[in-house]
Amino acid sequence: MASRKASLPPWTLGVDLSEDPQDDPALELRERGDLDGAERVARKALAKVVARHGPDHPDTLALRDSLAATLMYAGRIKEAEVMVRESGMLSLMTYGPDDPGTNSRMMNKAIVGFQMGYLDDAEKIFQLVYEFRFSTRGPDDPQTLLVRICQAVLRAERGQVRQAVDDLLEILRVAERGAPPGDPVVMLAKHNLKAASARLGSGKGPGLDG
Repeated sequence: MASRKASLPPWTLGVDLSEDPQDDPALELRERGDLDGAERVARKALAKVVARHGPDHPDTLALRDSLAATLMYAGRIKEAEVMVRESGMLSLMTYGPDDPGTNSRMMNKAIVGFQMGYLDDAEKIFQLVYEFRFSTRGPDDPQTLLVRICQAVLRAERGQVRQAVDDLLEILRVAERGAPPGDPVVMLAKHNLKAASARLGSGKGPGLDG
């Protein structure tokens, strides 16, 4: 049976991985679009780490993030939501609200909430994540810019498309300074800027302000 391939929706929020992406065993397969293979690898690695370290070890939570990412890219949002919610609770109870990993899992909760249409909840969580990253990483850090991209996309989904385009242009300007070719934040900003600009030009969306 052929493997499922990843497909980009009109808006792409990606997924926020708390650990070094190079430590994600499913990353290469996911980037190639082999989501079946990525899921097998992530589940196998997760089972080994859970058996060795337990459910709330940082390595376990990182692999849960990897599996949640694969499920999200496969469009299995409800399954990803369960994984993200459980990981967030474990991270919060074990490491507290000021832990970068907990913050990252809050981000994933907002991303999944957005995909499921819970825009009010997603907006509140994105703002909390942004405030944490602004204070700990600064305004121009890629992880801070990633939250701003998500906030801009949410504005566009609410119909505030012109504001979203302006925000994404500013984010892209900052992200491109010294960024290497293929930088994921730059690519994400460009993809969503293209989608927002197309919506602005076509006049789609309720309450369009542009």
